[in-house]
Parts: sequence; structure tokens; C-alpha cells
Amino acid sequence: MTMEEGFPLKEFEADDPFAFVAVRYPVDSERDQDLEMARCFIEEYALMGWPGSQIRLLFKSPLYVGPHAIYTRWGLAVVDELIREIFRVEEVADGAGS
Repeated sequence: MTMEEGFPLKEFEADDPFAFVAVRYPVDSERDQDLEMARCFIEEYALMGWPGSQIRLLFKSPLYVGPHAIYTRWGLAVVDELIREIFRVEEVADGAGS
């Protein structure tokens, strides 16, 4: 193993356990799939300590392609509903003042 630009390099192995493997989540519709993915995004950032208002802004930002696609398809009301559900709060601040 050598170091180049601060990252360890190794030869690719066909049975490498770190290879990406796509797995479909069993859901009935595209909406269910998107909502499950949105929950994952929200929970991930919540576990990192992000407040709901910042997560809401993340969905509105085109820089976060996955969350933004969900926001674009289903709207901010759906995102807010999921944030309220996960954070167990009544309202989600708009985050504009953060």
C-alpha cells in the first residue's frame, strides 16, 4: 500500500468488501421510496446534531442533490412533516435566521 495525496492506495480486488452494492428498499411507489430516503437523510443529519431548521434548508439547496430532488418532487410541506415526525415537534423553523 502506498500513500498518494494523503489517501492509501491498493490494488482492486474482485471480492473487495468495500465495493458499493446497490440494494432496493421494498416499497409500493416512487413516493414511498422518496419518503423513506428523506427519512434517512433527516435522521442522518439529526444524529450529527443538525437542528430541524438546518435540515430543512439542506432540502431546499440544489447543492444537496438527493434531498433537493425529494423537495422538488413532493414539496416543502412533505419535508416539514417528516422533520416534525422525526424530531417530534409541532413546528419547524424556517432556518432563515440561522
